[in-house]
Amino acid sequence: MGIPYLYCTNLISKTYINLPGSTLSKIPQVPSNTEPAQYIRCAVAEAVIAQTLARKVFLDFYLPESSRAELSALIRALAWLREEHPRQATIARCQIATACNEHSGKGQIPTLAAEEVCTILNPWISDNTARERLAGDLTNLFREAMDLWQNLQRAEEPATTVVDVGDANWLEEEDARSEYNKVAVGEEHRPQGTTSGLLGPLAVLFPQIWIGSQLVYHGFALFHTQSAVIAASLERSQRNSRNTNTNRRRMSESEKRDSAHQRKSSGDGTQRSSLGAPSDLSYSERVNSRPQRTRTDPAASVSSTKSQRTGSGTRGQ
Repeated sequence: MGIPYLYCTNLISKTYINLPGSTLSKIPQVPSNTEPAQYIRCAVAEAVIAQTLARKVFLDFYLPESSRAELSALIRALAWLREEHPRQATIARCQIATACNEHSGKGQIPTLAAEEVCTILNPWISDNTARERLAGDLTNLFREAMDLWQNLQRAEEPATTVVDVGDANWLEEEDARSEYNKVAVGEEHRPQGTTSGLLGPLAVLFPQIWIGSQLVYHGFALFHTQSAVIAASLERSQRNSRNTNTNRRRMSESEKRDSAHQRKSSGDGTQRSSLGAPSDLSYSERVNSRPQRTRTDPAASVSSTKSQRTGSGTRGQ
């Protein structure tokens, strides 16, 4: 069950997309069509699909939107009942699941889930034909997942999924998707020692499925040490470095133009003294070398003016 890997390589883009959740934002997107960039876009698409499966399809019950607010309270009540009366809790859960599967809005869940994924990936979809094809394939995927999940809803133990990258049950040796190790990367760029176990997965590509305490499907994840991730991170680092150098060159050229403009505005670029000889003083030195004006006390100035006017009047008489 899943979207064919090669189909995801048709996602073409030279831009980033906004990803829901802080976990997916850590995937090293590269705005190019190189091999690492294409692999990473496939991983992003799988991760978005995995999150949508967990939120829209792999649910305890398929309730109408108007009843979703009561879902958490219902699940807590069943959890309490399972601790006190396990058999009655199983019967109640199966009956509720069967009733919820009969509501009229359930059939729209695959279509709405597919549209949600297409909306997120839209910047990478080339045209309407490609979008319609992707939406159709996703709708079939989600419908197939719902058919399988409805059987698990009525299992003796409740079925649950894991999409949390922090969960300790993710193991690179078993859960890494092998396609993301096909990008050629020099050994000098690979991390030394066992680091993936400490870092955990970078993103979940398909949820783990548990029934009670038993793992029935191990799921898939993308790990930091896989070659596609390493190659994409290197490419993104190189692009960022080039962009930084380009910005520095642009700033330097702008500064040169500003300097030339200043020289042109000031003639030969030097400040002349009162005798006409060029001065090599800096701007701050020239300012400080100007004669300072003597500040006059306003009250003294008024008194002096009155005195002059009085004297003048006396002479006039």
